[in-house]
Amino acid sequence: PETVSTMQQSKSLLMRTITPTIRKKPKKQTVAAEFYDSIRKLMKTLNATEPHFICCVNPNRQKSSAIWTESAVEHQLRCRGIIS
Repeated sequence: PETVSTMQQSKSLLMRTITPTIRKKPKKQTVAAEFYDSIRKLMKTLNATEPHFICCVNPNRQKSSAIWTESAVEHQLRCRGIIS
């Protein structure tokens, strides 16, 4: 990198012309970085509002994210007084 930088700053047009350009590859975002960004966005939203509470709703009795049981979700929301 130092050599390339020196060549790019050379007074010689030939040297500046043949100097390869350095291109940085964009870094892939890690799972941890994505999680951190997600939490940061959630905290920004929460700080911008006045939430009364936060509760988790299980989508089904098996607690599997791939299955959605409307009656199970509705029951939880009714028991918490969120819907009537």
